[in-house]
Amino acid sequence: MPNIFTNQYVKIAMLCSIAIILLLISLYLKLNLANADDHFFFTATQQSTVINFLEYRYENWTGRIPIEAITILTIQYSFVWKFIAPFCLLLIAISISRIVCNKIILFYVFLSLLLMLAMPYAVGINTVLWLTGVYFYILPLSLCFYTMSVFVAKRQRKIEIVLSFIFTFYFSYMEQIAIFFIFICAVWLFLQKDL
Repeated sequence: MPNIFTNQYVKIAMLCSIAIILLLISLYLKLNLANADDHFFFTATQQSTVINFLEYRYENWTGRIPIEAITILTIQYSFVWKFIAPFCLLLIAISISRIVCNKIILFYVFLSLLLMLAMPYAVGINTVLWLTGVYFYILPLSLCFYTMSVFVAKRQRKIEIVLSFIFTFYFSYMEQIAIFFIFICAVWLFLQKDL
């Protein structure tokens, strides 16, 4: 019996479905100025310079300077965040395929994306469809998954190693994701030792 997922029509259908899903996410994502966080970062540079704002935030609230810098520098431009949110989901799905199969397999990318979309609406609206949630959670998480996929790969290209090194400094500003990364790397190293 032939494997249905090797059929070209099925592959085309999966690719089209992925494209439609990512396009719909991009179209649905909107800046919500009624949301305190979206409004706060959207108006951050109206009363202050970027450097002064980041200095104030560091002294009074958080040390997530790279994450907040990217947020306030790009939140004014809808084309940027309308690209970032779906790209991050796709990067997570691709990275999951690389981690599980040690290569990118379209079926696993498609399945990973579908499973992410199966999350309850209340969770999705507060992460993927919440603009500052994309910057503060989804972007660092996608870079973490990408870095893990490079870390566990049998072969890595030099550019992937360099990017992963840079991304590690970025996503480590999100403490929960940094702890997740350390835990997964420790488990992976432990399992490799036993093999």
